[in-house]
Amino acid sequence: MTAIDRPRIRTAEAGDASSVLALWTEAYIVEGGGGRTEPYAEADFFDLADRSAVFVAELEDEIVGVAALLPPESPRRAVASGHEAELARLAVAATARRAGVGRALTERCEERAREVGAEAIALWSRRYQDAAHRLYEERGYVRAPERDAVDETGHERLVFRLDLAPPLTARLEGSLVTLEPLSEAHAEGLWEAAQAAEIWSWLFNIGQSREWFDRWLGTSLEASNRGEEGPFATCRAADGRPIGSTRYLNVRRGDRVVEIGWTWLEPGAWGSGANAEAKLLMLRRAFEVLDCVRVEFKTDACNERSRAALATIPAQFEGVLRNHMIMPGIGPRDSAYYSVIDSEWPEVEANLERRLTRPRAPGR
Repeated sequence: MTAIDRPRIRTAEAGDASSVLALWTEAYIVEGGGGRTEPYAEADFFDLADRSAVFVAELEDEIVGVAALLPPESPRRAVASGHEAELARLAVAATARRAGVGRALTERCEERAREVGAEAIALWSRRYQDAAHRLYEERGYVRAPERDAVDETGHERLVFRLDLAPPLTARLEGSLVTLEPLSEAHAEGLWEAAQAAEIWSWLFNIGQSREWFDRWLGTSLEASNRGEEGPFATCRAADGRPIGSTRYLNVRRGDRVVEIGWTWLEPGAWGSGANAEAKLLMLRRAFEVLDCVRVEFKTDACNERSRAALATIPAQFEGVLRNHMIMPGIGPRDSAYYSVIDSEWPEVEANLERRLTRPRAPGR
């Protein structure tokens, strides 16, 4: 082979079984202390092929590499969980190493993971597999030592993880507001913005004490760190002062759905266009970056002000869930549900942009 050869990646076929078994035997039995002593059999190949996408790499019509991608729903995953896919059985022939084979196979598995809607890829490796570890780290995989374990053979599994989904939050800039990923740096400004009692007619009053505010901030940051929610600080674009907060929540990546909620603003920002622009920025990210097909909103069915604001987005009213939830500090509530779906987004975007360019009264 020459320096310009590039591996060809294709889906494995039944006739590839013997070549694949030879690669696995070389990588995991002959070369390594991986715990396996029994030779691989054809049943191992066909069992994996039935439950995953198996890819082979060819150089000059010779199979020189193999890797498999177990989808999120596969019960055969060893270390992946939830909506994670698992990369497994990566092996490259000794004669083809340093030719980009492992990288090409890994890239194809990552493409497949995105195709099946996985939010991340997890994999395990043995401690002696230094070359594989370098490849994973170069491609952005991060060690997850808290998930390491000793398997049934008594050997250690080192776990790596690649996050495929874009983060829920990013700095989103508008002309009236900037949405910044919530952080401890916003604490004092948001505490000051949360003091007006009229903000909390329909939400739990986090401004009633610093203890409750700090608890809200702490749990919000924890949910963000876990990737379960995407909280923002809503800041005035002119000077960066925090004036409220909003977030993505009830995230269902597998369904490509998020909710926008837990939105509050200090009274001085009401009617200023800040809320409309924040919704525009978040909807744009949801549909164009997070690849959502649906964005949900819910509010107290009695909150006419909020319901009117949702109608002017326009979000489509979907009905009321009766006795839907107990709001801390407020009590039982019926929830009115609204949504925008991907086919409606161009019209919704245009409407919000028109609203934001209309002249406003002085002071607004």
